[in-house]
Amino acid sequence: MSRDRFERALFRVLRPVVIAVLFLATAFPFYYMVMLSFRDIQELILEPGSLWPRSFTFDTYADVLDRQGFLTFIRNSAIVAVASVAVTLLISIPGAYAVARLEFFGRRQVHFLFLAVYLSRRSCWPFRCSCCSPCSGCGGRSSA
Repeated sequence: MSRDRFERALFRVLRPVVIAVLFLATAFPFYYMVMLSFRDIQELILEPGSLWPRSFTFDTYADVLDRQGFLTFIRNSAIVAVASVAVTLLISIPGAYAVARLEFFGRRQVHFLFLAVYLSRRSCWPFRCSCCSPCSGCGGRSSA
């Protein structure tokens, strides 16, 4: 058997094995979280490592949704998200129109700055302190 045939046969066997192992390593935490959500709190405290609940219950979902105010938190987050998107659009759409369509002094420089900001790393923006920036060579430590 040549080396090429051996490697092809080996990879034909190892590829599904590696994919299965990686899938299990990725899927197991999700499975464990879902199984934890269907357990009673007392059972969870007594047997935290058990992979299957003794009895399935939706009491934890009712507790989170009703008594702990989760729906209020979700509503507040949705309001903040929608408001921030609306404000961003109200500010950025006229600015984008002005930069794209109108002729003004320094138009090429503004286009260059937009491109530079778009292509630069977020940690290297010029308004960061050079002694505390991770890309300044000090690793984010100030030299005080």
